Amino acid sequence: MPQSDPHPPTPEEAARIIEESAQDPEWGAFVWTTMTTGARRSEVCALHWRSKNNSREGPVSTIDLDESLITIRRAIYKDDQGALGEKDTKTHQLRRVVLDAQTVDVLREHRARCQEHGHALGIELVDGGYVFSAVPDGSEPLRPDTVTQRYKRMTGRLGIDTTLKSLRHYTATELMMAGVDIRTIAGRLGHGSGGATTLRVYAAWTAEADQRAAATLSAHMPARRRLSSVPTAISRNRVPLLTSQSLPVPTGRLPRTSEERTPRAPFGPGDHLPTVKELAARYGVAVGTAHRALDLLSAASLVRVSCGRRAIVA
Repeated sequence: MPQSDPHPPTPEEAARIIEESAQDPEWGAFVWTTMTTGARRSEVCALHWRSKNNSREGPVSTIDLDESLITIRRAIYKDDQGALGEKDTKTHQLRRVVLDAQTVDVLREHRARCQEHGHALGIELVDGGYVFSAVPDGSEPLRPDTVTQRYKRMTGRLGIDTTLKSLRHYTATELMMAGVDIRTIAGRLGHGSGGATTLRVYAAWTAEADQRAAATLSAHMPARRRLSSVPTAISRNRVPLLTSQSLPVPTGRLPRTSEERTPRAPFGPGDHLPTVKELAARYGVAVGTAHRALDLLSAASLVRVSCGRRAIVA
């Protein structure tokens, strides 16, 4: 089978998407939840608030803010008459996705806004209603095709060539780059085959993750003893040594002084650092090395790193 080649938004593009969607808080909450959970659009549209009185009949997808947990059982679909209904997920699997603290805060604020909006209109929210609804009382879900069109218009205004589905690719890629194991990623995304689908679709990014793994392992290796001379066995075999004359001529001039080898830091407190790829290109190192550098700077409290945003000089 030909290898899939998804194109998720870059971290910089993801930050711009989040910032733009936040202009409408309810829409911003939908985009944020989709990005952090990696759920399909139909699954996000099918999410219900946890019912206080168990008034819902049958299995539904729920959000439990007290437990910081999403239980995904259902998806929204459109029948032949154009009416919306709920059905099993694409892989017919029940899965649970843990929510981070920021996503819980976003959803709490979203629910408070829905309650305030309903109170202003004299409407009581339906117990166990939809989290993202097309009506004030939360009794009807959003239409998946509507959110897709709105997302496309928003990214078009930003000049970003991407789709709503690419947010799943973004989630998977970021988790893979962070070193999360494939089974966990597959479980969050709802992929079957024990992670085989995840590997097949997102294999393009495993090389960069492997670079980071190599850099991490190298950093924890014991100090290697340097030999002052060539071993006798090698000398007897007359293995030629590399010299400055035998090396290829570099295309650019190498730094000659210590000041040239150590560029001055052009960043001050509060400045945004370039992206990892830009840092790697600027200093001529692997992307994994640039990742490791940011990790060390963050551990030393020299920079602040947050998901979906560029690092900021502390």
